[in-house]
Amino acid sequence: MAAKIRLTTYFFFVAVLPGLAYHYVQDNMRDDAPSYSELVTYLLGTAPNALGGVSLTAGIIAIAYDWFAVRFARKGIIGLSAAIALTGLIGWEAAQLRIPTMTFDWQDVAWTFPGVGLAVLLALVWVPHPPGHRTG
Repeated sequence: MAAKIRLTTYFFFVAVLPGLAYHYVQDNMRDDAPSYSELVTYLLGTAPNALGGVSLTAGIIAIAYDWFAVRFARKGIIGLSAAIALTGLIGWEAAQLRIPTMTFDWQDVAWTFPGVGLAVLLALVWVPHPPGHRTG
């Protein structure tokens, strides 16, 4: 039961809250970006990619861990979840090359990696090896 509670709190704090922050930055703060300093404008422009990386990766980790932890090693689930999230997020950024109303940006791709990395690091620290689950 304690493992389930830790997985649920990980999901809430590392997937849900950054997801909400992503939408807040995207919808409310970026419109005012030109009135901020150059550094703040840059960070507001890239923050959604880092927050999206954290949120999506944590969500995939929590779901995959809940479904597959008895059959697969914990680190394997976390690593595969991170790879899936990175593929999807970078794929979305690459798709913007073909979408006329969107803009591809290498900075967005670059800031996706720290977001995914943070979700992985927090999963390795936060999500325990529940009894009956394979170690790794």
